Amino acid sequence: RMKKIFIINLTTDNKQKIENKKLELLNHFKEVGYKEIKFASESKSLSAGNNLTANEKIIALCKEIGANEDYCGGTGAAAYMDDKIFAENGIKITVQDWKCNEYPQLFTKQVGFIPNLSIIDLLMNADIKRAQNVILGND
Repeated sequence: RMKKIFIINLTTDNKQKIENKKLELLNHFKEVGYKEIKFASESKSLSAGNNLTANEKIIALCKEIGANEDYCGGTGAAAYMDDKIFAENGIKITVQDWKCNEYPQLFTKQVGFIPNLSIIDLLMNADIKRAQNVILGND
């Protein structure tokens, strides 16, 4: 069975706000069935001053958590990911071809639905049942 791990990167100027968001996100993920969540801010691989490229950071995170088979990115990932460096590190790139079902968003009435945002957007805007249905591709 494949182990699913989400790596989440949260930034803000206020450390207390980050801690509150982490707790809120952990609770949301657990409610929709994910058991293990890792935060990029807690990574040993991404310590300050390491000067890694974006691709190298992703590879370092994958290695740190033992993800040596697949890195699943969204539809925009193919634009910046270097296939060669991932292959050299034993990480297969899988670009998702996922169609996002609509869910309520903060500014839907003003600008319409914006698909393919992060899972954080989904978890912050939809109730648990709706989030599960969107993740599973049910409508």
